[in-house]
Amino acid sequence: MARGVRIGDALLINTPGTPHLYVAIAEFPDDDEYLFVNLTTLRPNSERCCILRPGPDLPRFVKHESAIAYRHARKVSIALFLGQVVPGSQVPYDTFPMHAVQQIQQGGLQSRLLNRGYKRALKGYLDGLT
Repeated sequence: MARGVRIGDALLINTPGTPHLYVAIAEFPDDDEYLFVNLTTLRPNSERCCILRPGPDLPRFVKHESAIAYRHARKVSIALFLGQVVPGSQVPYDTFPMHAVQQIQQGGLQSRLLNRGYKRALKGYLDGLT
Protein backbone atom coordinates (compact mmCIF):
# COMPACT_ATOMS: atom_id res chain seq x y z
CA MET A 1 0.00 0.00 0.00
CA ALA A 2 1.08 3.53 -0.69
CA ARG A 3 2.95 5.40 2.02
CA GLY A 4 2.87 2.47 4.41
CA VAL A 5 -0.89 2.64 5.09
CA ARG A 6 -2.29 -0.86 5.62
CA ILE A 7 -5.66 -2.44 6.25
CA GLY A 8 -6.50 -1.71 9.89
CA ASP A 9 -4.67 1.60 10.03
CA ALA A 10 -6.61 4.46 11.59
CA LEU A 11 -6.19 7.99 10.25
CA LEU A 12 -7.34 11.22 11.89
CA ILE A 13 -9.11 13.06 9.07
CA ASN A 14 -10.23 16.68 8.81
CA THR A 15 -14.01 16.71 8.44
CA PRO A 16 -16.48 19.59 8.74
CA GLY A 17 -16.72 20.54 12.40
CA THR A 18 -14.18 18.29 14.10
CA PRO A 19 -11.64 15.68 12.97
CA HIS A 20 -12.79 12.05 12.86
CA LEU A 21 -11.02 8.71 12.93
CA TYR A 22 -11.32 6.56 9.82
CA VAL A 23 -10.13 2.96 9.51
CA ALA A 24 -8.93 1.33 6.27
CA ILE A 25 -10.91 -1.91 5.84
CA ALA A 26 -10.45 -2.83 2.15
CA GLU A 27 -7.95 -2.23 -0.63
CA PHE A 28 -8.80 -1.94 -4.34
CA PRO A 29 -5.43 -1.89 -6.14
CA ASP A 30 -6.95 -1.88 -9.65
CA ASP A 31 -8.60 1.45 -8.86
CA ASP A 32 -5.88 2.68 -6.46
CA GLU A 33 -8.67 3.15 -3.92
CA TYR A 34 -9.38 2.06 -0.36
CA LEU A 35 -12.54 1.78 1.71
CA PHE A 36 -12.45 3.71 4.97
CA VAL A 37 -15.09 3.68 7.69
CA ASN A 38 -15.65 6.12 10.53
CA LEU A 39 -15.27 5.23 14.21
CA THR A 40 -17.51 7.26 16.49
CA THR A 41 -18.84 7.37 20.04
CA LEU A 42 -21.68 4.91 20.59
CA ARG A 43 -24.95 6.84 20.84
CA PRO A 44 -28.58 5.69 21.22
CA ASN A 45 -29.17 6.15 17.46
CA SER A 46 -25.91 4.46 16.36
CA GLU A 47 -26.07 1.47 14.05
CA ARG A 48 -25.17 -1.53 16.20
CA CYS A 49 -23.75 -4.07 13.77
CA CYS A 50 -20.20 -3.29 14.96
CA ILE A 51 -19.55 -2.06 18.48
CA LEU A 52 -16.01 -1.90 19.81
CA ARG A 53 -15.28 -1.93 23.52
CA PRO A 54 -12.04 -0.69 25.09
CA GLY A 55 -9.42 -3.30 25.80
CA PRO A 56 -5.68 -3.84 25.84
CA ASP A 57 -5.71 -5.22 22.29
CA LEU A 58 -7.47 -2.21 20.72
CA PRO A 59 -5.91 1.15 19.84
CA ARG A 60 -5.45 3.62 22.67
CA PHE A 61 -8.15 5.98 21.40
CA VAL A 62 -10.94 3.41 21.97
CA LYS A 63 -11.62 4.66 25.50
CA HIS A 64 -15.36 3.90 25.62
CA GLU A 65 -17.90 1.91 23.62
CA SER A 66 -17.63 3.01 20.01
CA ALA A 67 -19.57 2.22 16.85
CA ILE A 68 -18.63 2.13 13.21
CA ALA A 69 -20.66 4.74 11.33
CA TYR A 70 -20.91 2.88 8.02
CA ARG A 71 -23.06 5.63 6.52
CA HIS A 72 -19.96 7.85 6.52
CA ALA A 73 -17.79 5.31 4.66
CA ARG A 74 -15.54 6.64 1.90
CA LYS A 75 -13.96 4.82 -1.02
CA VAL A 76 -11.17 7.09 -2.21
CA SER A 77 -7.60 7.06 -3.43
CA ILE A 78 -5.08 6.90 -0.62
CA ALA A 79 -3.34 10.03 -1.95
CA LEU A 80 -6.58 12.03 -1.75
CA PHE A 81 -7.40 10.63 1.68
CA LEU A 82 -3.92 11.31 3.06
CA GLY A 83 -4.34 14.90 1.90
CA GLN A 84 -7.15 15.21 4.45
CA VAL A 85 -5.10 13.98 7.43
CA VAL A 86 -5.08 16.42 10.34
CA PRO A 87 -1.83 18.42 10.16
CA GLY A 88 0.73 17.05 12.59
CA SER A 89 -1.11 13.73 13.02
CA GLN A 90 1.06 10.67 12.63
CA VAL A 91 0.20 8.26 9.82
CA PRO A 92 -1.09 5.87 10.82
CA TYR A 93 -2.60 7.35 13.94
CA ASP A 94 -2.81 3.79 15.26
CA THR A 95 -3.58 0.30 13.94
CA PHE A 96 -6.40 -2.12 14.73
CA PRO A 97 -5.53 -5.80 15.28
CA MET A 98 -6.76 -8.18 12.57
CA HIS A 99 -9.59 -9.62 14.71
CA ALA A 100 -11.04 -6.11 15.11
CA VAL A 101 -10.61 -5.37 11.39
CA GLN A 102 -12.50 -8.57 10.59
CA GLN A 103 -15.27 -7.56 13.00
CA ILE A 104 -15.52 -4.17 11.28
CA GLN A 105 -15.53 -5.78 7.82
CA GLN A 106 -18.26 -8.27 8.80
CA GLY A 107 -20.27 -5.42 10.30
CA GLY A 108 -20.02 -3.65 6.95
CA LEU A 109 -21.54 -6.66 5.21
CA GLN A 110 -24.43 -6.61 7.73
CA SER A 111 -24.90 -2.84 7.76
CA ARG A 112 -28.10 -1.38 6.35
CA LEU A 113 -26.43 2.04 6.15
CA LEU A 114 -23.33 1.14 4.13
CA ASN A 115 -23.71 2.27 0.52
CA ARG A 116 -24.62 -0.75 -1.67
CA GLY A 117 -21.71 -0.13 -4.01
CA TYR A 118 -19.30 -0.02 -1.09
CA LYS A 119 -20.84 -3.20 0.31
CA ARG A 120 -20.35 -4.99 -3.05
CA ALA A 121 -16.77 -3.73 -3.22
CA LEU A 122 -16.09 -4.90 0.35
CA LYS A 123 -17.58 -8.33 -0.37
CA GLY A 124 -15.46 -8.61 -3.52
CA TYR A 125 -12.36 -7.66 -1.58
CA LEU A 126 -13.07 -10.22 1.14
CA ASP A 127 -13.90 -12.92 -1.42
CA GLY A 128 -10.52 -12.25 -3.06
CA LEU A 129 -8.73 -12.94 0.24
CA THR A 130 -9.98 -16.52 0.45
